[in-house]
Amino acid sequence: MADTSFPFIVSSGPKVPRDPALRTLIRKQAMKDVGIARKKRGGHGRVNLRQHPTEEDTNAQNEASTSSSSTDSSTTSSAKSTPPEDTDTDATSTDGQLVLAGQTHDWLCDQVLTASLSNRNPSSGFDKLRMKYGFDVRDLSLLTSFNVGQSTMYAISETPELLITLLGCPDMQSYLQFIPSRYGHKPYLTAVVDCVSAKAHSRLRGPNVNCDAIVMRMYAKALASLQEAIACEDSSMDADLLCAIQMLSLHEMLDPQRAAAYTHHINGSALVIKKRTPARFKTEFEKLLFHSSIGPAFTNALYKEERCYLEDPEWMRLYESMIQETPGLTDRSEVVIRLRMRMLSLASMLVDTTRAMDPDTFDEGLLLVLELKCRQIHKEILECLEDYKAHVVRMSMAPVSHSELATRREVFGTALECLCVYKRILASLCEPERLRLENEAQAIAKLLLDLQDQPAPRHSWVYAAHEKGVAASIQATAEAWEEDLSHATFQEKRLAACARWKEFNSYLHGP
Repeated sequence: MADTSFPFIVSSGPKVPRDPALRTLIRKQAMKDVGIARKKRGGHGRVNLRQHPTEEDTNAQNEASTSSSSTDSSTTSSAKSTPPEDTDTDATSTDGQLVLAGQTHDWLCDQVLTASLSNRNPSSGFDKLRMKYGFDVRDLSLLTSFNVGQSTMYAISETPELLITLLGCPDMQSYLQFIPSRYGHKPYLTAVVDCVSAKAHSRLRGPNVNCDAIVMRMYAKALASLQEAIACEDSSMDADLLCAIQMLSLHEMLDPQRAAAYTHHINGSALVIKKRTPARFKTEFEKLLFHSSIGPAFTNALYKEERCYLEDPEWMRLYESMIQETPGLTDRSEVVIRLRMRMLSLASMLVDTTRAMDPDTFDEGLLLVLELKCRQIHKEILECLEDYKAHVVRMSMAPVSHSELATRREVFGTALECLCVYKRILASLCEPERLRLENEAQAIAKLLLDLQDQPAPRHSWVYAAHEKGVAASIQATAEAWEEDLSHATFQEKRLAACARWKEFNSYLHGP
């Protein structure tokens, strides 16, 4: 007759069964109640977040997420979430008290970290992706904001720790908020989301050769899938394709050494947007895709010293249509959008002013047209600043959220920054007003620098760097702009104006 008794074992017991089969049986019985408890509290099937990315068949994974889970996948998930088995080398104290082994301690830390991400079992492909990499791509929403561009990449490449300050911004509107509902439907978008999630996981966990190699293979797969979709006429106008292109630029943002690749994705996104035309941006998802492309496209135009296509009336009307009436200040508030519309005009104004300030040419008609345009934009920026002040006064007695304060700081700095540059442009085009305009520009530049010493959100360096750069350029070139030329001839004044502008423009577009 077979022995059906179960030999109990305690930590201080003098004898430990040596039969491997019996030890396995003991472990299974010991973990049975633990597994039941884990299922009740929602911790069953979670993935160990300390593992590095593994390359899997994404399509197969998505199909599995939309159907009922198979027995094999359930078993695998359970195995990943269970603690490491005891071994003969696990440490125990002499008085019989159990001591946690290093592996068990790491496992417990993983469970706490996992629980902080979600308090429920992953029920969709996107939830499983979050659990797998311990990262939610929606936390990259700040990277889709207006002020993020090439200068952001350069700053992160010099100080990698800055990336942490850009993670998480729950109140910000971004196309990334639509990713959970769109994940798994289009293979190219799914591949890109997988790639960006793995890249973020790798970047935040620290360097690892094997992990980096896997991420690069996922990147190659996503890029190939994207190029195939672009070549297809049916999908080339798809909003999900534009989303995938813009998300791949986030991958480059997470790898600041690839600035050229980032620029390629920004240019590719602009081509797709122009091909779609403004009429195709109707849904909220499509409008947010357009909204996230504005800042990078404008910054790219500034770096390349060319006009920005967004200045065309049809694109301006699309941007204006995104205005939302809200009690607080957001990226969609009227004062914010109107101010940024004036800022977009700066790209062409710099190009035209540089052409007008060429000492070898003189076009009085062009100078007059530019002066009138500059005065109009200057007036509109002052009006935006007054609207901003009125909003602050109106909300002075109401509680203000952190996101509201962050937007206020950004808007105020942007208005001052634009005023500085437009005053310099106007001073170049109108010699009789140069000294007065220069005094105003110097005062604003000092205010901008003083603003850097005030409390600000942790991600304020993104736009503060622009402000400091403009203010420093104004102060560094002050001597030539404050020079009294009242007794100089017309030709001398003309040559001096050209030289002043050339120096200032080189500062603005400097490295």
